[in-house]
Amino acid sequence: MGVPSLFMNGSKMSIKHKEVGSFTWDDLTTGTPTDVWFKVDVAYTIAEEWLDVPEGIASLSGLQGYGNVYHLHQTMVRDASGDLQDLVEAFIAETDINDRSFFHSLLWKSDFLSD
Repeated sequence: MGVPSLFMNGSKMSIKHKEVGSFTWDDLTTGTPTDVWFKVDVAYTIAEEWLDVPEGIASLSGLQGYGNVYHLHQTMVRDASGDLQDLVEAFIAETDINDRSFFHSLLWKSDFLSD
């Protein structure tokens, strides 16, 4: 197996070599394998998988997702437990703004505050 040439160019800010090792070819020359990470701004990624949203979820309030986080409706569809939809419905039904203390629970469940 020959590799006559391989070149990667980028600023030090956009490419990081996370794990670097070494290996020996059959002809006893050495090479350097490296795990290359490219800088990515996931805020501008677009979800590729969109599920049908039932009317019961579509009629609820929604929050726009960004990057790797789905729109709240899409997240509710993916939550097999139904807990997220229950939290959203409880949030909507609560009339006293001071009693909406479970808002962070809703966000954590929906994955809006994860990585």
